[in-house]
This record gives sequence, structure tokens and C-alpha cells, in this order.
Amino acid sequence: MGERGNFIHPSAAKFVKRNKVRLGVGVVVCKGVRIGKNVYINNNVVIQKGAHIGNHVGIQALAHICVNAIIEDDVFIGPSVSLAGVRDIRHGRGPYVREAPVIKRGARIGVGAIILPGVVVGEECLIGAGAVVTKSTEPFGIYMGCPARKVGVVEEKDRLKKEMKS
Repeated sequence: MGERGNFIHPSAAKFVKRNKVRLGVGVVVCKGVRIGKNVYINNNVVIQKGAHIGNHVGIQALAHICVNAIIEDDVFIGPSVSLAGVRDIRHGRGPYVREAPVIKRGARIGVGAIILPGVVVGEECLIGAGAVVTKSTEPFGIYMGCPARKVGVVEEKDRLKKEMKS
């Protein structure tokens, strides 16, 4: 245990220190995690081994980031969001089929949403609170429900500015 009840694996600690990652209380960052600059990780977040988190990312309290998940730049992950990475569970007997989800640049994921294995959340997509995303989404789409369905498109005025994309 480290400062404020956090556990940061030594292989990830260099990213936390060098990139000045801000951490809440009770954060767990496992082996081989890479974290970009200007990242905020709130209380009691678990980031499993091999995950990659880009620049300018916010991860809110109680989120779970699975093994090898990829979160690109400018992403917001709401409280209690779960990214799942095991597709085929065999009652503890393995082998497990792992397919990490990918969250593309600028996506926003609402409270309690679940992103299932192998799903790619499209660029600047908006995922509503409590949605269960079972299939990959289109860029700029708005998805809600269980299973998540496209209900709209993020308007041009609500998209990231072009100059931020470089």
C-alpha cells in the first residue's frame, strides 16, 4: 500500500510520477499499465494489467478497467463504469478468451455503463448512464439502453474542436 491507500505497481509508477497523474484514494494500478499526461483517476478505481490510458482522461470513482483495455485521449469515464475483457467464462477452469475493449478518442461514458469484451466505442461517442454496450459503436453516436442502441448523433457544436485533434 502506498500513499492514501493506493497500490501502484512499480512498472506503472513511472508514468504516474512522470506524467503527474492525479490519484484519488484507494486506487489500484496493476503491472504494465501505461498512463498518459493530464489524467485524473478518482477514488477506488481498479486498472488491471496491461491497460493503456491516453492523455487528458478522467476516470471517476469505482470504475473498473479490465486487462489490456485501451482508452484513447480526451475520454471521460463516469462513476462505476465497467470495462469487461473476458468473453468466454468456463467456471474457473479456463482457458479464458480475452478481448479487451477499446474506447476511442473523445468518447464519454455515463454512470454505471458496462462495455463488454471486444467492443470498440467510436470516436466522440456518448454512452448513456446504465447502458450495456454489446456491440461496437459508430463515431459520434449516442447510445442508450440494455442492450445499447443508437438513439442519436452528437451535434457538431458538442464535438471536440478540430485544433485539439492534433
